Amino acid sequence: MTPEEFIFEYLRADQDTGAGSHETMVGVIKALDWTEVKSYILELKYFYFLRTSYWLIISQEIKRRSNWKCACGCRENLQVHHTDEGNQHHGEEHLLIGLVCLCRKCHQNLHGIPIKLAEKRRQRSNRKEEILAQIPFGPSRISEASISGSSFSLTRKLLGEMESERKVWIERPLYDDWQINRLS
Repeated sequence: MTPEEFIFEYLRADQDTGAGSHETMVGVIKALDWTEVKSYILELKYFYFLRTSYWLIISQEIKRRSNWKCACGCRENLQVHHTDEGNQHHGEEHLLIGLVCLCRKCHQNLHGIPIKLAEKRRQRSNRKEEILAQIPFGPSRISEASISGSSFSLTRKLLGEMESERKVWIERPLYDDWQINRLS
């Protein structure tokens, strides 16, 4: 199997390849040049990474090795958490380093906020970065109508947040589109 075939088979979140065994996947990985695959993994947004067959197989293996039980003894709503050591090995999760099985409650307590809320914040932050990338630096400005990627109301809401964060300055004419100037 080539790295491209592995990426298509295990890392495309839009592909329903089904779960396979961890041993089979590791056997395939040993025959690959992992650097190309790892660079693909590191470019994936974390939200999409968690939906790949690669991650589903690994998370099932971590849960199996923990006997389908959290450290607190709970057996419901199990999730796999990347420890600090696991974050250092992102892109090499198949090595099973720094991954632990936790129930949803323990996982939320560890992060301090619910996982869904953290993911929404991450997505919102990513969307702001995408909008900011479309706004030129310096004296030039851009009309809000030329910003692509989100609905009109969401774009305005995110621009307002970025203005309060002092990343942009917005001119709001009464009968015209907003004019956005980038500050940082």
